[in-house]
Amino acid sequence: HGYCNLHFIAGLKVEDFQVIGLKDRGYVLRLERCAQKLPPFNVAIHQTSIELSDVGTWLNSLELQGYQQLFEAAGYKTRDDLENLIGLKRTDLQKMGIGKRA
Repeated sequence: HGYCNLHFIAGLKVEDFQVIGLKDRGYVLRLERCAQKLPPFNVAIHQTSIELSDVGTWLNSLELQGYQQLFEAAGYKTRDDLENLIGLKRTDLQKMGIGKRA
């Protein structure tokens, strides 16, 4: 789910915390302030020391390898496909089966 990755958490906003089920506004605001103190999340594929040969390697570098089959089923496999991931929205991920688990 990515919530154990500090770089991912650093990019979360109030709305994101609410989507994952946190409702107490004070708690959410406190978490957002803490998250803003973390290093920013950067998905730019050209600014990494990891050699990204394909989508699976990228997901593994983010500790999200559990989603590899879903990305591959949606047609994201090769290094060239990494460029297409930049514009994905939450709704795109949900259509791929990636989102909040019930």
